[in-house]
Amino acid sequence: MDYQYWDHPTSGETYAIRISDGKVTGCVGPLAHHEITAANLPDYDYFSQESQDDAAWVAESQDAWTLHELEPVSRRYNIQIRVSKHERDTIRELAAGKGLTVSEYMRMMSIDAQHKEARA
Repeated sequence: MDYQYWDHPTSGETYAIRISDGKVTGCVGPLAHHEITAANLPDYDYFSQESQDDAAWVAESQDAWTLHELEPVSRRYNIQIRVSKHERDTIRELAAGKGLTVSEYMRMMSIDAQHKEARA
């Protein structure tokens, strides 16, 4: 049994896919951005009737779908920092401008900083 995230060829929406013996045997989605983590993959309800119907739908155009690459995350920290109201508002504005939540924006900035540090 293999589990992967695939992106729909037209909409770009991401679905969780279960593959058995090279065949799509389960499909759940479309999923919200925060649901797309490696830890969630085996836990979706791949046995529901809707999942089975969607699996048949995906299998019909399987070659058109693309594998959704997950961002590698080695460690997660929950760090609270004190910021001024102005700084907090600025962070919210920057996140909203990219269509992200504040948590997603801060994670993106953390990953970007790690990449810069690794190149230095």
